[in-house]
Amino acid sequence: MATEDNSKPLSEFVPLDWQVDPWRDTNQVMLLTGSAGGGKSRLAGEKVHGFLLHYPNATGVISRKAEDDMKKSTIPLMLETVIDIQREPRCVYSARQNRVRYSNGSELIFTGIWDERSREGLRSIGKQGAVDIWWLEEGIEFEEDDYNAINARMRGHAAEWTQIIVSTNPGPKLHWINRILLLGNDPRVSIYKSRASDNPYNPHSYRAALDRLTGLEGARLRDGQWIDGIAAVIDTWLDDPLDQRSNVTTNAEYRVDDGKTFWFMDDGYAGEQDEKTGWFTARSNPRVFLICQKTSNGVIKVMAESYRIMELASKHIEDVLNFHDKMGWERPDYAVYDGAAPSLGGELERAGIHSTAIRVKIEEGIKELRSWIGEDINGIRRLIVHPRCSMLRFEMGSYEYDKYGKPIDSYNHGIDALRYGVWNEAYGRKGEISVLAPGIDGAAIDRRIAEVMAILEEKYNAYS
Repeated sequence: MATEDNSKPLSEFVPLDWQVDPWRDTNQVMLLTGSAGGGKSRLAGEKVHGFLLHYPNATGVISRKAEDDMKKSTIPLMLETVIDIQREPRCVYSARQNRVRYSNGSELIFTGIWDERSREGLRSIGKQGAVDIWWLEEGIEFEEDDYNAINARMRGHAAEWTQIIVSTNPGPKLHWINRILLLGNDPRVSIYKSRASDNPYNPHSYRAALDRLTGLEGARLRDGQWIDGIAAVIDTWLDDPLDQRSNVTTNAEYRVDDGKTFWFMDDGYAGEQDEKTGWFTARSNPRVFLICQKTSNGVIKVMAESYRIMELASKHIEDVLNFHDKMGWERPDYAVYDGAAPSLGGELERAGIHSTAIRVKIEEGIKELRSWIGEDINGIRRLIVHPRCSMLRFEMGSYEYDKYGKPIDSYNHGIDALRYGVWNEAYGRKGEISVLAPGIDGAAIDRRIAEVMAILEEKYNAYS
C-alpha cells in the first residue's frame, strides 16, 4: 500500500508470507485468527496506519473492550512500534483527545466500548458519523452488539472500500465470531489463520512456552482451535464421544423400562436467531424445554431439547407434546420451571401437566448442578445428555465467568432449566401449589407479554 506523501518513510513494513494476502484484502470484514504469536496484531496495526497514510481525510478507529488494555497495550503498540510517533513528522498524537492526526487530514481514534453508554457513543464517532477502517483488537472480548454497532458506522468515503478488522485468539464455539464470521459462510468476510510458527521473529523461548501449554488453553493458544471450556462455569462437564465417562452419550435415549418422562424448563420469549447458523444471539432469551427420564439408579437422562423464541407458551407446550407422540414417548408426568414465570405454570396446568415452580440462587443452583454433572466417588455421573441436544451442549461449553468472577448472563437458558430441575430432584418437590388462582387466564397473560415485547422492540428499532 504505497503512500501519497513523497517523503521517505521512517521504516518500511515488510509483511510475513502469510500477511501478504490480508494486507491486500479489501473485503468488508477481515478476521485474523489462529494461535498466539502469529503476528495478527502487528499486521492489523500496520494496515490501519498504512490506510490512513494512503487515503487523505480518512477516519480509522482502534478499539479494545477494556480501558486498561487499551492504555497499556494497544496505544503503545501503535505509537511506539507501528507509527514511531516521536520521529514520524506526518503524525501528531493528542493524549487529551486520544487520537492521532495525520498531515493529509486523516485521523486515528482510540476508543473503548466498555459498556452500553460507550456503545451508544459510537454513533457520533468519525467525520459525520462515518468510519473508513476499524480494528477490533482481541475480538473475543467484544459482544455481538458491539460488532453490530460498528457495522452501522462503516460509511466512510475516503476509499472505494471500508473494512472492519477483527484480530483474536480463539474462544468458545458459540462466540459470535465463530458463529457469524467463521461459520457464517459470508462472502463479505475474509478469514486468515496463522500460527506462531509463521512468525520467524518469535524467540525460541516463546515457542517453547506455547508448546508447554496443555488442555483447553493449549488447544486455543497453541493450536488455534475454537473450543469450549476455559473459565467454564460448569467445569465438571465432559463432552467427548471417545471417552466412556462423557456426559454426552446415546445411553440418554428413551427406554420404556425407565418409566415416566418429565420436563425441566426455563421460560423466555424475546430474541433473534441467526439465519445462517441457526444459533440464537447472545442477548436472546429463548424458552427451553428439556425432555428427561430417570434411570432405576437415579441418573437423569436429557433425551431431547426444544428452544423457541417469539412463541406463546401454549403453542410451545402443544408442539412438544406432539413431539412426544411422534417419538412414541410417554407424555410428561410433571414439569419443573422457574418460579418467576407464573403464567408458564398456568399453561402447564391447563395442558394437564402437574408443575412445580423452583426459586434458587444462581450460585447455589450451579453448585448443585456441578455435583450432578461431575463424577461421584463411584465414577458415576448423575446427569447425562443425548448427542441430539446440540444447543444445551454448546451452552455447557460456552457458559463462562466474566473478569469479575460472575457468570455471564448469555447462552445459559438450558443450564437454568437444569438448575431448577436438579434442585427439585435433590430437595424434593415441596410446596407444590397452584401457581394461578382460578379464573386467571394464562394464555391471556402470554398474549399481553407478546404485545408489550412487540411495542418495546418497535421503539428500540426506531432509536437504533
